[in-house]
Amino acid sequence: VSTQSTGEHVTKEKLNTWYRAFSRDEDSQWRYVQDVVRDKGEELVNGIVDKGAAVYVCGDAKGLRAGVWEAFVEMVGKWTGRSREESEVFMKEMRTSKRYCEDIWS
Repeated sequence: VSTQSTGEHVTKEKLNTWYRAFSRDEDSQWRYVQDVVRDKGEELVNGIVDKGAAVYVCGDAKGLRAGVWEAFVEMVGKWTGRSREESEVFMKEMRTSKRYCEDIWS
């Protein structure tokens, strides 16, 4: 989603919050998606646990898929008091219910 179209979705209340992370953009500070997940962990977990928010992750399959998944599992545990196993079950349920979606390429 381009910055312009993303802004339009936020304005039209189709998209409440979005975070961008660029690890290869020369004009930006390098930042990985999993870093954003950890930085915004309490807010993200509140959204997905208490408000039924959905998560859409886009990026390459090499490290992104596992790294972001792991960050979400950690944050669910940290902010809800769930065990690691319970956090993994919660995230798997999010994926099954299409509330955790990945657009991953290699």
